[in-house]
Amino acid sequence: MSVRETILTNFATQLATITTANGYSMSVDSPILRDVPHSEKLTQEIDKAKIVIEDSGEDSPVSWFETNKGTTEITVNVRCYVRSARDEEPTDEVGSIQADVMKLVDSPISLGANAMFAYVKKIENVVMAERLAIVEIAVGVLYWYTRSTP
Repeated sequence: MSVRETILTNFATQLATITTANGYSMSVDSPILRDVPHSEKLTQEIDKAKIVIEDSGEDSPVSWFETNKGTTEITVNVRCYVRSARDEEPTDEVGSIQADVMKLVDSPISLGANAMFAYVKKIENVVMAERLAIVEIAVGVLYWYTRSTP
């Protein structure tokens, strides 16, 4: 498994810890790596927040420190689907999922695979319709890079 795949898999595992039992505002279903369900099916089945993560394909250039070692950054797109339990826009749920993901990213999480740290790059595209909202959060992960482990 490549360094990038390991980081994505470990990040999905960390996102799964967003539960009220762990001190977060809401609980999420197990995150989905890349295979986004059809939107109709997804929006009808939301009882907990659903999270889809994908590699954006964007990297920062490698900064070489030694002959074979440097750093680079992967951008991970975190798409969160939330639904209001009430008959109104999910404003509270949007705020909660944003805060929970930021809290997770700001905590000392273990992403393995030479990952050094993660940070929230941007939050955008809050789309609300019929009690449903989609929040997209771009997370940057800085990691060690070697010529033999891209």
